[in-house]
Amino acid sequence: MGVDGIMVMPALVYSSKPHETAAHFRSVATATDLPIMVYNNPPIYKNDVTPEILATLTDCDNIVCFKDSSGDTRRFTDLRNTVGDRFVLFAGLDDVVVESIAVGAEGWISGMSNAFPREGETLFRLAIQKRYDEAMALYRWFMPLLHLDARPDLVQCIKLCEELLGRGSEVTRPPRLALERGDPPAGDRDSRAGHGDAPGAAGRGPVGRGAMMSEKQITAGRQFIAGRRVASGEATLLSLRAVDGAATGHRFYPASCEEAAQAAQAAQQAFSLYAGTSPELRARFLRRIADELDALGEDFLAIAHEETALPPARLQGERARTSGQLRMFADLLARGDLFGGAHRYCPGGAQAGSAARPAPVPDRARPGGRIRRQQLPAGVLHRRRRHRVGAGGRLSGGGQSASRTYGDRRADGAGGGPRGRGLRPARRRV
Repeated sequence: MGVDGIMVMPALVYSSKPHETAAHFRSVATATDLPIMVYNNPPIYKNDVTPEILATLTDCDNIVCFKDSSGDTRRFTDLRNTVGDRFVLFAGLDDVVVESIAVGAEGWISGMSNAFPREGETLFRLAIQKRYDEAMALYRWFMPLLHLDARPDLVQCIKLCEELLGRGSEVTRPPRLALERGDPPAGDRDSRAGHGDAPGAAGRGPVGRGAMMSEKQITAGRQFIAGRRVASGEATLLSLRAVDGAATGHRFYPASCEEAAQAAQAAQQAFSLYAGTSPELRARFLRRIADELDALGEDFLAIAHEETALPPARLQGERARTSGQLRMFADLLARGDLFGGAHRYCPGGAQAGSAARPAPVPDRARPGGRIRRQQLPAGVLHRRRRHRVGAGGRLSGGGQSASRTYGDRRADGAGGGPRGRGLRPARRRV
């Protein structure tokens, strides 16, 4: 099945004696070569794997990790004093993670990070780097949600949060049932979906800087469906440089019919959830999209320049315009001005509904003369047959497809430039 390791719990019903607990872990370690993590959760399983018990297992080479969910952060210091650095220690309870890392935990197995992966990753990174001032601001915001990980019904709480954030379903396997409407974690729909932006969510704090979607994720070439990156097909499309048709090295997986159906189903489910949210929550959603777009670095713009031949300054401006429009609509939502009225741009600060006429849309500036003089192809004319860049920088192909460069199209009065009709970035199947 491809399992890389196993996490082993003590007896679930019988409260075993210390030597019986040790014998249980030793027998499992003897039966497998896989690395083992010992899981300690005495509040739930009523068996405490103490430092003394763990000390008797140091000779089991494949017992390598220890996850502690006791909630007692003194345990990590006691473990270091007893077994040194023999085992890698993991925090297993969400609402004591910063304290656990401060006293020796090297990892964190988190429940609530399934619903809030960005915030969880950022909190862990700040704590590991001992940037406690930044970590505590996020920790205080996150704490009401992290407390849910310590409840007996933590699974229902986490899955409910996932559903509200569009990443899953609150449905659980029996005997666990969905939370009742009057249960505090359920509450009303808006309060369940969030309680304000996390510190740094606007791109200035820890979340905005380090945990936004990266250029590597953007160019992974996979479909992004319901919070997951998927690619069921094997054939890929290869991105080409607009100026000369050379391969860029970025590969993309064509979406299958099954993936398209999954996306449609996810969109339908998300619509039902989104339709019941308040304008304030929708505004926060739009601002988060804008924040993630702004957080993409220069590499993202370099890729867009490669595939379109548009100037970097133009691409940077287009990104700023898009994120600005998202925030503008978010402000309209937050003020309640988006519904029940007509919206029109009026020059000179004139109010909508006045006699002022909307300003005319300016013509797009043509590309600079330096680009036109080079007469390099800005893309590939897509026809039924494949095209390639031939000698002299011209596009060549067979059959009915005419070969034309950017300069030819300009001379024909077709508009020219990377935005000229019929020109677009090319991708070929490999």
